[in-house]
Amino acid sequence: MVEFPLDPPLAKMLLMGQQLECVNEVLTIVSMLSVPSVFFRPKDRAEESDAAREKFFVPESDHLTLLNVYQQWKANQYRGDWCNDHFLHVKGLRKAREVRSQLLDILKTLKIPLTTCGETDWDVVRKAICSAYFHNSPRLKGIGEYVNCRNGIPCHLHPSSALFGLGYTPDYVVYHELILTSKEYMQCATAVEPQWLAELGPMFFSVKDSDTSMLEHKRKQKEETTAMEEEMENLRKEQAEMERENKEREKKKRARRQQQISMDSSSRPVNIDVKTFEIVCTVLAVSLDHQRLQLLWSRPPSGFWMNHLTAQLMSFVQLRGGYIERLIVLYMVQFLDFMFAIMSVKRELFIIFICRISAFNLVSMSPLPATTDSLVQAQEAKNASESISILYSVLENPSSSSEALRIKEQAISNLSDLLRQEKRGEELRSLLTLLRPFFSLIPKAKTAKIVRGIIDAVAKIPGTSDLQISLCREMVQWTRAEKRTFLRQRVEARLAALLMENKDYSEALTILSGLVKEVRRLDDKLLLVDIDLLESKLHFSLRNLPKAKAALTAARTAANAIYVPPAQQGTIDLQSGILHAEEKDYKTAYSYFFEAFEAFNALEDPRAIFSLKYMLLCKIMVNQADDVAGIISSKAGLQYVGVELDAMKAVADAHSKRSLKFFETALRDYKAQLEEDPIVHRHLSSLYDTLLEQNLCRLIEPFSRVEIDYIAELIELPVKHVEKKLSQMILDKKFAGTLDQGAGCLIIFDDPKADAIFPATLETITNMGKVVDSLYQRSAKIMA
Repeated sequence: MVEFPLDPPLAKMLLMGQQLECVNEVLTIVSMLSVPSVFFRPKDRAEESDAAREKFFVPESDHLTLLNVYQQWKANQYRGDWCNDHFLHVKGLRKAREVRSQLLDILKTLKIPLTTCGETDWDVVRKAICSAYFHNSPRLKGIGEYVNCRNGIPCHLHPSSALFGLGYTPDYVVYHELILTSKEYMQCATAVEPQWLAELGPMFFSVKDSDTSMLEHKRKQKEETTAMEEEMENLRKEQAEMERENKEREKKKRARRQQQISMDSSSRPVNIDVKTFEIVCTVLAVSLDHQRLQLLWSRPPSGFWMNHLTAQLMSFVQLRGGYIERLIVLYMVQFLDFMFAIMSVKRELFIIFICRISAFNLVSMSPLPATTDSLVQAQEAKNASESISILYSVLENPSSSSEALRIKEQAISNLSDLLRQEKRGEELRSLLTLLRPFFSLIPKAKTAKIVRGIIDAVAKIPGTSDLQISLCREMVQWTRAEKRTFLRQRVEARLAALLMENKDYSEALTILSGLVKEVRRLDDKLLLVDIDLLESKLHFSLRNLPKAKAALTAARTAANAIYVPPAQQGTIDLQSGILHAEEKDYKTAYSYFFEAFEAFNALEDPRAIFSLKYMLLCKIMVNQADDVAGIISSKAGLQYVGVELDAMKAVADAHSKRSLKFFETALRDYKAQLEEDPIVHRHLSSLYDTLLEQNLCRLIEPFSRVEIDYIAELIELPVKHVEKKLSQMILDKKFAGTLDQGAGCLIIFDDPKADAIFPATLETITNMGKVVDSLYQRSAKIMA
């Protein structure tokens, strides 16, 4: 049951369908139950929709009604107009079809045949439904009223149910779930036989024998319990015996394999040619030095390069020691033998090299069994390289049982963590390529989890941006070939985010534009939230604020329709605050940053300090710099005391003192925290210009003519900087004046006073015009 990404009752229904040979019908019912209701009932056409719905009714079962709906839709070539004519949601049916195809892939992986019971014998389908929902089985109490057999909860048939207008009321039914409106109504009810409940749910129900006494019933129940315990004990003994025999058989098989390999490596030659060597070089390119390997291939061989290749080959085999690598070693040994023969090197040294490989690697490095003991052995290894070698050996085990697959999944997780700790990004990339045959043995959901986990492991290694992009491109190609749509969409979203970080905005925008249309068509709202949010960040980086706000609004709309994880909600609030701050609405931005900070702080997310930093920035921009110290000294702020908050505190102090010198000192001392953050740098640049203009206006206010050098001395800034800013303020009409660059002086003019006669004259002319218009209208009426 754990292999199916379903609720336990639905998974049980599928497995019972295999026993009753009705997998095809049960698969359709499970798919229809996994999506919202496919019927819709518009208020203005309620009678028409009810009549259309009754055409699909199957007596005795709402589940079979859903099966009938899907089969009729299939018979009409999955047409959308047919759904509209029959008041059915075409999106819901398409989603059910997609769920059905995914479950069908899992059934093929588990080698469960797709059996069918035909179009007439649907009683076995009702029995399969009963096996899944026997715990939701009420019995008839009154007219249209039922009582749950287990907990006594009253429940009723819904008026839209196929059983409601059946003509008679079944004694026993099972239901999918209860819906509480004015009453507790059963959703998707199916009539069942009472004998089925006793057969399929013996722990809750039994057929009462009226001719037996209570004593005989207890004696019979005790005998059944004793027989069950004996059966379980015998089963445990058989399993233990089978495991012991398997271990002995595996031990003998390993010994024979070691003996065969040692004989092959000592006696049988391996033919090698140039083409084989090219293939070998390509496979070893991950482990060997690329430049030296190409140089070895392009130039005549020498003793130095042979020695280097030999050392690299030995380290590679000791590290990996797998079956494929041992074959590669055999090819390389023959090639090196050929090269050493050409160079007339002493063959005794090379024979020692061959013996070391065959004794240490070819014999001892056989695949380990996929068991828990192997994982424990890897954890207890002396160093990381040995643990990695053991885990690779576990993955090479050819066993494909459910227990072996579970152990291999754990081995993949442990191996990814070790390679990440050792910062071996290229080996993580090679691991994904080597695991592709393994992915065909496990469900698609687990494959997606493993792939995304390995990509996340590569992302945690610093300086691997280009490697992540190339890895995502490879996985996108592979998922397209394997038709793994959901995994491809998530990897493409990851690729777009990486391209945006590398400032390759055009390609990232191209990927997102196609991905948004595809995901909206599939109605995957959780992924749609991620994509819309990423699109908003991308447009913000391109300084296209209208589209950034539109994408963020779309992300919020999709997030309101589903449950969004707190981290994702915090990211949405953080982006909302950034956009509002860009529009100078710092109060609203502060509230969004505060919401994001609370979410990230609860999750101990490192992005919490950036939210707090932007909160302090908003306080500074609204001239409330005095509040910065209080926020930093609060209980939540003390957790993040460090360089980031010290930088914002220095800016707040400079703003409070109106000191440009302190402002520039803060920018210089905390350059990494202030100027390298694009959000903070953009707003602080605006703040610096405003502060500079205010100080200059205050300094030149008492003068009508003043030297620029004197102003620069007062404000403690370079003369050229002050002169440039004064000319900009004159052009922006911040004050009336001119620069005498020959004398190095600033001349300030008095503000010209406007003559009041001109506005008065204009007002008089306007009033005269109104009077003339009024007289003209009156004369026109008199003439008419």
